[in-house]
Amino acid sequence: MGLAVLLCGCSAPLPGVAGGAPSVVAVHYQVESGPLLPEVQWTARYDITAKGVEFERAGKVAETRVNAGEWTVPSDQARRQDLLTRLAATNCAGLRRIEPRDAPDGGRTESLTLEYGDGSSCDLLLDPGVTYEGGDALLGPVRAFIADLQLPALAAPELRSE
Repeated sequence: MGLAVLLCGCSAPLPGVAGGAPSVVAVHYQVESGPLLPEVQWTARYDITAKGVEFERAGKVAETRVNAGEWTVPSDQARRQDLLTRLAATNCAGLRRIEPRDAPDGGRTESLTLEYGDGSSCDLLLDPGVTYEGGDALLGPVRAFIADLQLPALAAPELRSE
């Protein structure tokens, strides 16, 4: 599972501009662990659509201790649709990436991609210390939605027991 995300790029036509925003059909949220021992480094990805939520976790090296796999996560259809509707109202073109003056050593990397019904997308890449002016309108609801999810029992532990 690779990380292929542009830096706050929106493909034409720009969502959230005059004429109404297209609907959001999918949300892809990915987090990569910070500077840990290689065998415990991980990448986790949530794919959220009106049909459901998929979760995938993978290790970074062959000798990983990460509890890797793909799972379907139980979630409420009304809450998924509410999230997609809320995100469609945000003007992606109005977001501005803010680089830190001094980038921190290490830390998690997050990415968020919204796929719109017209084929366009909105992509945010949050390297350690990076923020987006106006980004909380997208990141806040997505993070809150994910925090409320109950992962399946087999997916819950980040690491396999020895």
